[in-house]
Amino acid sequence: MPADQVRTFMQVLTPRSEYDTPPEFMHGYAPFYPPRYLRTRHLGYAVLEFNIQPDGSTSQTRIVAANALAFGQEAALAVAKWRFRPARKNGRPVAVRVRLPFTFRV
Repeated sequence: MPADQVRTFMQVLTPRSEYDTPPEFMHGYAPFYPPRYLRTRHLGYAVLEFNIQPDGSTSQTRIVAANALAFGQEAALAVAKWRFRPARKNGRPVAVRVRLPFTFRV
């Protein structure tokens, strides 16, 4: 997944007073297109919220919106394996909650 796309579209939901430096995407793959929609070439989207932990891992992923559950599930599977440089407060890593939209095209 391109880091600039994540940086452009990721919204930190945690109040700005809780961190000095926002999280930064380090690596992870883009979600796979759900196989059941390949024949119809369905345009898909999903919006996820998840926590970025102080160790850079993700947790507590929630599908906020999706035009089909399969798109939300694929996005959640990908995000579970992503790694970030965590947000920091006074130089120490802190957890933050973020929201990120995904689009799916064939």
